[in-house]
Amino acid sequence: MIQRLTEGLEQFRNELEKRTSLFDIQKIWSNTMDSVVRELFETNPSQNSRMAVFALGGYGREEMSPYSDVDLMFLYEGDLKVVQKTVDGVLYPLWDSKFEAGGATRALGDCAAMFEGEIRAQTAMLDVRFIAGDRELADRFFKLLHGRFKSRLWKRRFARAKYKEQEARFAKFGNSVYVLEPHVKESEGGLREVQTAQWIDKVLFNNAHEKILSGMEGEVEFLFRLRAHLHLLAGKREDRLTFENQKAIAARLNQPIEELMARYYKATSLIHGGSKGITYGAAPLYKRMIRHWRHERIKKIIGGAPSWQRLAANPDVLYRALLIMHETGDIVRLIPSFKDIYFRTQYGAYHVYTVDVHSMFTVKRLLELEKDETHHLLHEVYKKIGNKSMLLLAALLHDIGKLPEKHTSHVHLGAEIAKKEALKLGFSSHDADRISFLVESHLIMPRIAFNRDLADPHLIENFANSVGDEELLDMLLVLSYADIASIGPDVWSAWKEKLLGELYNSSKKYIAGFKAQHLKKEIDLIKKTAIETYDGHVRIWFSSMPERYFMAHNIDCVMCHVDMFRNFTTQPILVKHAAKDNHSEFIIMTRDAPGIFSKISGVMTAHNVDILEADLNTGRNGVVLDVLRVVNEIGGPVPEQLALRVIKTLEDVFACKKEVDELIKKRAVIFKKRVAPVTPRVVMDNDVSAFYTVVDIMANDRVGLLFDLASVIFKEGYSIGVAKILTDADTAKDSFYIKDLKGEKITAKEQLDSLRESILKVL
Repeated sequence: MIQRLTEGLEQFRNELEKRTSLFDIQKIWSNTMDSVVRELFETNPSQNSRMAVFALGGYGREEMSPYSDVDLMFLYEGDLKVVQKTVDGVLYPLWDSKFEAGGATRALGDCAAMFEGEIRAQTAMLDVRFIAGDRELADRFFKLLHGRFKSRLWKRRFARAKYKEQEARFAKFGNSVYVLEPHVKESEGGLREVQTAQWIDKVLFNNAHEKILSGMEGEVEFLFRLRAHLHLLAGKREDRLTFENQKAIAARLNQPIEELMARYYKATSLIHGGSKGITYGAAPLYKRMIRHWRHERIKKIIGGAPSWQRLAANPDVLYRALLIMHETGDIVRLIPSFKDIYFRTQYGAYHVYTVDVHSMFTVKRLLELEKDETHHLLHEVYKKIGNKSMLLLAALLHDIGKLPEKHTSHVHLGAEIAKKEALKLGFSSHDADRISFLVESHLIMPRIAFNRDLADPHLIENFANSVGDEELLDMLLVLSYADIASIGPDVWSAWKEKLLGELYNSSKKYIAGFKAQHLKKEIDLIKKTAIETYDGHVRIWFSSMPERYFMAHNIDCVMCHVDMFRNFTTQPILVKHAAKDNHSEFIIMTRDAPGIFSKISGVMTAHNVDILEADLNTGRNGVVLDVLRVVNEIGGPVPEQLALRVIKTLEDVFACKKEVDELIKKRAVIFKKRVAPVTPRVVMDNDVSAFYTVVDIMANDRVGLLFDLASVIFKEGYSIGVAKILTDADTAKDSFYIKDLKGEKITAKEQLDSLRESILKVL
């Protein structure tokens, strides 16, 4: 029997390579499985009980891929204990052969009750197929089944439930055909969508749409063929077209990956387009009415020659109109350059969608800000923007320069293309220049907010001067948000929103006329007043801390630090924790010594606490004040009990009772598989800061990476003043502001090269 299954799999593989019809291959494989199940069933007869065995689901439809689940139902009359021996006699050999086999054991009464229960079990009954056993018992079951299928109430409930189930599934798998690593079964346009349309058509419409469904057979066969390759590559059930799987299947088929995925997107978009008209028939009436109303409006808006001004003047249907124009190709009539990013994948990035769909999602995110008050600042800024048509076009075109055959920066190329397209669409030369600026600059604001020292007034002033006016700053803020938020689920965070908001508010002051020297005068006045007015502790603190400290912390924070300083006597370390809205803050006071930050980062790593930002200060009196903004493993504030454990460990480490290296070794974390490993990169920058050398690092994230980086920088003889830590899709993008032991920048080439090589060794 096992030999027969092995031979069946080998036959499947051979016929697949010969390009035999996939439907024929599935039929042969299902027949092979039938013969095995039948033999197992007949060699394990039940005594004094009547039994029949049925195939369910994909096996019932004879649509089995190599390692599809073998879903069975055992129908019986008699003693369940006796029947169970037969069930075990069928299932155990299949499990031993490494097949995922499942067997529901039911009496006829159970089947009747099932129609009032779980929707998936009911769905499986739509594809039930008799394999072996008592034919008379099977006939009674089919009679019961057909009687239930005639109920109008059940039909409506079933169709509505399948519609809701599909909406939830789409949300889980990206809400788009054009995800970069699609699930061939569950993603939008995948095999499950076809099956859902078939079920709804069968139950609700009495197979009235059979012609539409049969017209998609070529696309469905292609998806089944991909699924078969995925199963055979993995040696098990595998339905996700990961980057690695795309590469392997393309090699098997002897075609470029881009061609393979373009064919996939065309097939799934056709399936989605054909299926949704059927499944939408199961939607609630109000949804169908809204859909019809929107569709009629969109037809009027895009009818004839498409016009961007007409589209942008109807923001409530703009995104839907873009989707329709994308499906029909009319978007290329409007913006010819858009054809170059159709189905464009982004390997090595952390994007979830193709470039074209990501661009449309960016427009959607902007439009949602009109009513979305959860992002208060973004909502208010978006509402006050006057020329939204210009902003929305910049959003649609922000990645238009992502052409792999071009070696220039995609933002520079995109800016050129965007200007040409804007002029063609009727924008003035002035507005076209501003659209071009937004496209060219859309990465700058996040880069500064997430990886640069926002307490550096000269950095903020230079950025504000490069933007020039408040309207462009407003547009750049919301465009930065929309771009990041449309990359994929969970990429946007409250911390990123906080940092962008800080940069926006600071830059707005400078655009209004504030200058860096004004800030220095304000700080000098505060220090002078404090030294003259307050007690000795305050005077010592204010006179000993470096200038940057006062730029990074407001007066309330400074006075909080002074209170800590009053209580900092003979202990090795003093730590205070405060939970904020979306993160936690650890304030750490100790005495100057080598490798302080590497110890702190190691302790945080050992407790699964992620550092977002570190502000590290050493006073002239030898007191160190480190302020860390951190999150727990799910991205929120650190719970108080965990914070207490962190503080205790810090105290033990600084009292030399524990070793950081040993703490990290004890931590066992399983990282999820990376979408695409990145090549480590280390960049040194001596221009961005007047006082520090900035080291930018990009590498695959791992447990203890920050500890290793901080340790290397310390061992090379440098101190860290500011650390900005960013992790996206398991890629670390960290920036360190460092000085040598004399408090100077590192300018000697041999020193920079040595540091770079040492860092690369640990990445």
